[in-house]
Amino acid sequence: MTMDKLEVLVAPGCRFKITKLKVNGTARATSTSHYPQFNAASFKWTSLGLTPAEASSATFCFTAVGSCADLSSLSLQGRLQASIFDASRTECCPTFTLLDGRRRRARLS
Repeated sequence: MTMDKLEVLVAPGCRFKITKLKVNGTARATSTSHYPQFNAASFKWTSLGLTPAEASSATFCFTAVGSCADLSSLSLQGRLQASIFDASRTECCPTFTLLDGRRRRARLS
């Protein structure tokens, strides 16, 4: 099992305001999606191929610009929700909340 993708749901207006995705300080391509059925967008780190040991010590960073630099604007209905995907499966999970209201709930690193 590997951690192949990490996806974070954000407000739809922030889809193209996420830049400089990095894993352990190494730049990664920015990948985004739009989910009109949920009035949401996402950004994701893809093709990670991290083992559980590598994932547990990895640092994931991003830059949000403009109005989305404020967590209350970036978040979707007051939450930043993230999902982890395994390369061998098409569905996600676990899913967890990084931010609930204005309090950080979990850390990726």
